[in-house]
Amino acid sequence: PISESYHGYHATDMYRVDPHWGAMADLQSLARALHKRGMKLVLDDVPNHVGPLHPWVQDEPASNWFHGTAEHHIAGETNFEALIDPHSPVRDRVGTLDGWFVDSLPDMDTDDATVAQYLRQNAVWWVEETGADGLRIDTFPYVGREFWHEYMAELKRLYPRLTEVGEVSTTDPVINSSFADGVTRAGVDAGLYTPFDYPVFWTEQDVFVKGEPMKRLAQ
Repeated sequence: PISESYHGYHATDMYRVDPHWGAMADLQSLARALHKRGMKLVLDDVPNHVGPLHPWVQDEPASNWFHGTAEHHIAGETNFEALIDPHSPVRDRVGTLDGWFVDSLPDMDTDDATVAQYLRQNAVWWVEETGADGLRIDTFPYVGREFWHEYMAELKRLYPRLTEVGEVSTTDPVINSSFADGVTRAGVDAGLYTPFDYPVFWTEQDVFVKGEPMKRLAQ
């Protein structure tokens, strides 16, 4: 089945180019054309979830492929503060890490070794098939740090020059920086090359569009 969503975050096949846009041969041709011009190819990477129309939803490869099922699952939450607080209880983290995004996108059980291996191998396959230079990784904080630690380690070992940028959608620089490479104050090093700098992005708009004081940038 083909997802009704065009934005690409409701995957129905992890090894296929969205037929709205073409086939793998088209993507490979694009990659060659970009590289010939000295440009880079960045792929969107979504290990956190798949689309509600994915065949797995009705026929899981294993009983723990997802956190819950379509009929019985936790609604997704966004509580990034709990993720970086070593004193936060599990109940404050579970909705973010195990919940189904917007209460409808099946949440991959990335705590399971087989699922984690599948997702690592899937990322490797896409980089290998396309010669991608970077990955823009979706919904980064919604997946546990231990998963990312192993995921990034494998990518760095195979592709030392690959750049990974994670979506950590927050205005808080403390939360944002907690997911960067080398940071362990909130647990094991996630190994991410860099998160998107949303705090600066939003602050620049406040300063240069809405007229707030320049000191906001320094803060």
